[in-house]
Amino acid sequence: MPLFILPAQAIAVAVALGLNLPALFLVLMGRHVAILWAVLGRPVSVRTGALSALGAPLRRLALTGPPPSATSPVSAPGDHRPGGDAAEPAYRAYLHGPALRDLRRAYRTCSEDWRALLTEARGGARLAYVRREDGQRRAVWIGLGYPAFLLGLPLVVLVAAVLCLLAAVVQLALWAVAFAIRAVLWWAPLAAVDRAGRWRHDRGAVCPHLECGEPVALPVHRCPVCGADHRRLAPNGYGALRHVCRCGARLPASPVFGARRLETSCPSCARPLPRRTGRGRARPRTVVLAGGPGSGQSVVRYRALAQARQRVAALGGVLRPEPVATHATTLTGLRGADVPLVVYDPPGSAYTRQESVDALGCLRRADGLVFVVDVLALPWVRRSLDEGEREAVGAVPISPQDPSDTVDRVLHVLDTLPARRRPRRIAVVLTKSRTVRRTMADADPQGAAESGPSAESGAAVRGWLERAGGGNLVRTVERFGGRVRYAVAGTDGDPETGTAGEATAAPLGELLLWAAGVRIAPRRGLRRPAVRPAPRATVRRGRTAAERLALRQRRARAAERRWQRMRHAVPGAARRPLAALLAAGERRSRARRTLLEGARHSALRRADGWVPGGREGAPAGGTATARGGLLTAHLAGLLAVPLAMALLIAGALPPTWFFGLPAAYDTWRRPLADSVRDVDVAAYTPGADWPLALATYSAPGSSPEMPRDGHDGDVWSTEGSPNEQDQWVLHFGTPVRIHRIDEQWAGALTAATVDYRIGSRWVSPPRGSWKFDLDEDHPGRLDKESLVLKRPVEVSAVRVWVIHTRGRTARLRGLRVWSRSSSIVRLRPSADGGRLTVRNTAARELAVDVRPPVLPTGWRAVPAGRAPRTVGPHGTVGARWTIVPPEDRSVARRGGPVAYAVRITEDGRTVTAWCRGALAASGKNTAKATDTGYRVVPTTC
Repeated sequence: MPLFILPAQAIAVAVALGLNLPALFLVLMGRHVAILWAVLGRPVSVRTGALSALGAPLRRLALTGPPPSATSPVSAPGDHRPGGDAAEPAYRAYLHGPALRDLRRAYRTCSEDWRALLTEARGGARLAYVRREDGQRRAVWIGLGYPAFLLGLPLVVLVAAVLCLLAAVVQLALWAVAFAIRAVLWWAPLAAVDRAGRWRHDRGAVCPHLECGEPVALPVHRCPVCGADHRRLAPNGYGALRHVCRCGARLPASPVFGARRLETSCPSCARPLPRRTGRGRARPRTVVLAGGPGSGQSVVRYRALAQARQRVAALGGVLRPEPVATHATTLTGLRGADVPLVVYDPPGSAYTRQESVDALGCLRRADGLVFVVDVLALPWVRRSLDEGEREAVGAVPISPQDPSDTVDRVLHVLDTLPARRRPRRIAVVLTKSRTVRRTMADADPQGAAESGPSAESGAAVRGWLERAGGGNLVRTVERFGGRVRYAVAGTDGDPETGTAGEATAAPLGELLLWAAGVRIAPRRGLRRPAVRPAPRATVRRGRTAAERLALRQRRARAAERRWQRMRHAVPGAARRPLAALLAAGERRSRARRTLLEGARHSALRRADGWVPGGREGAPAGGTATARGGLLTAHLAGLLAVPLAMALLIAGALPPTWFFGLPAAYDTWRRPLADSVRDVDVAAYTPGADWPLALATYSAPGSSPEMPRDGHDGDVWSTEGSPNEQDQWVLHFGTPVRIHRIDEQWAGALTAATVDYRIGSRWVSPPRGSWKFDLDEDHPGRLDKESLVLKRPVEVSAVRVWVIHTRGRTARLRGLRVWSRSSSIVRLRPSADGGRLTVRNTAARELAVDVRPPVLPTGWRAVPAGRAPRTVGPHGTVGARWTIVPPEDRSVARRGGPVAYAVRITEDGRTVTAWCRGALAASGKNTAKATDTGYRVVPTTC
């Protein structure tokens, strides 16, 4: 094999690698975007039209083989929601879990897909560079491409992973911002409204069932469509305003928003709650009856509720029992809010042991206590009965437990509670007083209660109870604290005959309401209705959902017909404005009919009129929008790095972004020292009289201005000069700092020297200045020379001496005088010279020092305002002066040169930017127009 073929093969391998690795990068990014689009958007088929036509060659170029033959989507769409959450039969809001789950799924799928692509790429590279498909090995030079490909593979994967990671960061940042905005602006206000509503309506709610009695902070709501129990129906991660059940029904997220219509149950015992338990406008009141076995506490409860119901009805209210709980009632119709009243009547056996009393949770939430004392169970009463009296009371059940033991056990439990949670009202009710009156006429507690529950009667009952051996019970109850009342249940239940005794003298109903802390009074401004017998109950059949829907549709059509009749009844002159007025009403009616028609099928499915909305199994509202936002954020993140790099290179990013990276990059790319460039201060500017070129002699057709760069002339010639030596002088008018002088002659130079003027003296270049030939095409001809000074000097004029020898003629084609000026800022004076605009071309802030302009003798610059100290990135600042011409009009009319200077300092280094111009007269400089008789023509800026 010829040797020249080997470099050609190496170049071919390098070109192939330069195509394979970028193609692999594009395939990796394309697969990543396709997978993400499939998870967050919609399924993407790998063989769809132009996408497949473009992807197949790209995959072959990336050595990953042809695309898969299957036309199935890359990944299933992200609606994988089998039926709600495990802890709650509702779908979470998309930003509260499903979003992160979709992102995890997308990146996991992308990682697995990349592993498969890289495995295919390594296999394809082996076939392309090492061994063919038929088993033959390729040339050695081609085989070197395989390790090069393997070495470039980690770099490609690293760049792709970094781009995807940055896109993921942007995506997660958008998710965090959206989550925070939703939490602050949407969830937090609704949650606050829900908390306030629950605090006002539901505080103190308890389960009315005797076996439970636990507090109900948040009841369990039942879905009316599928019957699922929702334990967290509140503004939370499942929704702020509505929760979407697993069946698709939209449930209000709070009782404030309409959850009161749903059936509820206790979260502890799962029994149904009354409709107004935990929903009333007032705090529920709880009363617990305590008494030993056979003490008659059930009779006391039933008769107390009956009397309370009569008392409330007499005042115009209603004490309505709840159908789902026999212990719960609701007091309505009187002054104040609705009051739920719960009366617990635990069995007497629950008070026989201290352990069973401790297990009664209702005692810890009681507002009032009613101790039912069986007078026949008092030890003194038992000892005072003789044989005949014992036979007389033998048919009446007697509690086998001393009432003092019951009181001690109950108060022992209440002593462990904080003072604010203890019941503040205690009632002591004596039962079986009829038997005592019948057998012991001298010890009749009923006789002390003839006048009702007054202070005297209560004191009399208390005194009898102390005399009857209940002094320890009285002292224990009163030592507990709170208010205590004593009363006598005036009737006894006869277990054999079932007869009730005579009417009570102590109204147990009022005593029960007092113990519960309920104040009853008629409403203001309402007459107290007379008590009438209840009318015969009539069963009224409610309308079904279909009937209600049809009624609403008929009403809508009737309203539309009424509007049409009204419009046609108006005269023609006023019909047009009326039609415009009624157009909005017609549109609303049409939209209402459309809504009713759409709800027809959903309403006919349920007899109770619940309309789920036909979204069974569908994602919650806003899911598609949220997924689209995450997808857009990821695509923006993928483009963020190339766009940021482009903006960084262009210097369009603010310098403080990314921890000052744009400023640091601009400082590295454009350091202050590298901004200094050479400026030709001898350049010719049309319309400017300065710099001024003069010569001792000029040949006909030539001019001293012709050697200056920018002039249209050819050369300055001394042909025909009568002098043995001639001079060409360039006057700057102001000191100029120069470091190099370039001259170009038309033909070989015989003798010429260059010097310059410093102050009032002409000075030759110092020793050590470097003079070299600029003519690279014709070395040795010496028609292009450059004089580099040993150190920069400030000069006011440059002079060229020409010595004529052997009849040679000097022809100066060009002369350039170089000075240094920084290009990091651009200077532009105004037309009158009174304002200097400083524009920063760097992407970082610079510290500047604007110097006053250098003017000819007699001219003055008076500062107007404070000069700027800094200029922002790509910013512009300005400095102002008032240019005062000399008093001599002839001098002012001649004008002169002007120079502006700005010093830039950064990191201890200072450079200067110059701008030079010429003051030119713009007209007659009269006494009335001394300030406007000149203009500034920039020459070198």
